[in-house]
Amino acid sequence: MALTNQAPGDMDMDMETIGREKRYEANIMSRFTETEIALIERLRALKALPDTSINVFDIGVPLTAAGFTQDEIMEVLFALEQDKIVALLPGNRLMMLRELPDG
Repeated sequence: MALTNQAPGDMDMDMETIGREKRYEANIMSRFTETEIALIERLRALKALPDTSINVFDIGVPLTAAGFTQDEIMEVLFALEQDKIVALLPGNRLMMLRELPDG
């Protein structure tokens, strides 16, 4: 894309859009981290140790009551599964595969 073809105001608009997108991404990242911290604290409260099976509702209900959405909670659970800390099981259960990260 050649800058010479842009109207003078277009570059300002692009920088404004980029700034807005970066603020949006920062908010998303901090919300993920906030959800992750709350979820890990909840797992600790449930005394989640390796080879322990936990009902996902025991995690989700209190976190939802605390203002987290189901999508935010699942995004963190999927990340923990990808890191091989938990395995999501049928019947709304999860299995702890490793100890929780220090935090």
